[in-house]
Amino acid sequence: GCSVSNAYISAFATVGVKHAPVESCCKFLLDAERNGIEVAMANVGKIKPGFGHPVHSNDPRVAPLLAKSRRGTFVEIAQSVEVKIGHKMNYAGAVAAVALDNGLLPEYAFMLMMVGRLIGITGHIVEQRKAGKMILNEE
Repeated sequence: GCSVSNAYISAFATVGVKHAPVESCCKFLLDAERNGIEVAMANVGKIKPGFGHPVHSNDPRVAPLLAKSRRGTFVEIAQSVEVKIGHKMNYAGAVAAVALDNGLLPEYAFMLMMVGRLIGITGHIVEQRKAGKMILNEE
């Protein structure tokens, strides 16, 4: 395995367009609020940022986040998108919706997402070090 610092660097380096695209999620939800869900979905193409997950059909981090957060228009929009596309919101989508509902700009939503990423990767590092191997979470 790699050093702990390299594990953190790798975790942060993977955040972007395909993995945890919270800023793209914010832009998508803002577009949906301004122009309607159908227009926003057409503007982003096939992959909707903030929806679906490669491992979990229902991202286990979303429900606790939404349960503890002030929810408003953007969470409602995201929930409508879930119904339309048949994919649940992932953690990045939930962070984006909650951040926007609380008045944060997309770049601040990204910072919030990175705090969560730091906590999550810390758990993965400890878990994998104890196991002495890489652990893949399969549903």
